[in-house]
Amino acid sequence: MERKKRILKSIAYDYIPKEMLDRKKKGFSVPLDKWLRGPLRESLKDYSGKEFLVKQGIFNADYVSRFVENYLQQGDRGPGSGENYSRIVWAFYTFQQWYACYMAY
Repeated sequence: MERKKRILKSIAYDYIPKEMLDRKKKGFSVPLDKWLRGPLRESLKDYSGKEFLVKQGIFNADYVSRFVENYLQQGDRGPGSGENYSRIVWAFYTFQQWYACYMAY
């Protein structure tokens, strides 16, 4: 496997700068804030609406509804602010999707 990788890399050097191919691996972040406040906004509002939460009976409907609404209005505040809630809201959102799919009757 390593030999094939080396051959492919040597061919790639003809098309891609060497410093780009030989750099350390880099991760990337997922734009949760953009997704939650953009294309997923209406779905998130449905899952965090008081009526849905009261019927579900798991979360404090008033608190969660208010928390999500504040998040949708303000979004993440940026690195070092201590006010970045997209990961919490994402966890809530994915749980709610799972619940709606597998637990709701």
